[in-house]
Amino acid sequence: MKIKFLYITFNIVLIAALLLLFFTPKLILAEDLYAEVAVTNNICSIALLIVIAAVNCTFFINRKPLKCLEEENWKGLAAYLHNKIYTQKRISARSVQLLCDSLLLTGKAEEIISLGAYVKAEKPKAYQKNLLRFASSYVLLTRTAEARAILEEAEPAVAKTDWCRWYHAFTFYLEKNFSATITELGGSISEMKDPLVAALAVYIIQQLSEICKTEYQACEQVTLNRKNKLLVDYSRKRFHEYAEEQKSQLYCAIISSMIKLAEEALYS
Repeated sequence: MKIKFLYITFNIVLIAALLLLFFTPKLILAEDLYAEVAVTNNICSIALLIVIAAVNCTFFINRKPLKCLEEENWKGLAAYLHNKIYTQKRISARSVQLLCDSLLLTGKAEEIISLGAYVKAEKPKAYQKNLLRFASSYVLLTRTAEARAILEEAEPAVAKTDWCRWYHAFTFYLEKNFSATITELGGSISEMKDPLVAALAVYIIQQLSEICKTEYQACEQVTLNRKNKLLVDYSRKRFHEYAEEQKSQLYCAIISSMIKLAEEALYS
């Protein structure tokens, strides 16, 4: 109902704006003045009409997945997207993302792995845009070496993102290769722009400070600097709200317990 309500409201607002734009100049301007603005007014009216048509077409085309999203019918959404991607071969980065999330919510992480292989072969660009989702699915299944292999085949622009760099180090952490974990996180923590990723990096590095004393000493100051910057830039309330928003992402959802621990450690 919410989506339908928004759709109807949006249409009413746009149509009202169109009517006002089209008729108001005729009603309030003298004929000679109206003639001067008529062309511009008509162009704006046509542009607004195109916007209305585009909105309605978009809603009509996506009415089935929108209904599933509104009802939180993840099985229905997964079935719709499976048909769209595998049968119709209409593969987009957004569709792949939604199918990954739907499969996770329905407990079918193994199918995300199969989806990754299929998308990689059929549409590499969509695969790269969702590469982190596929890698984190391997992490969820405790197949860390395969997760790391996926991250290492990322295109440069993807590989440089905060989450990809953190997950790459996290695979070492899960394998108890703590030396590699702290070295990798320590080398990139100062460049991390995402506050949640930075907080997770600070948390892991400080957790390993007694285990890997030599590696920790090499990055101790940069870690403390990043922690202090987080505390200055983000109140606990602001950080918590941001972290909760990010948990809608598959790669955050599967480490939600660690996110909570990182927040507690940061603000304790």
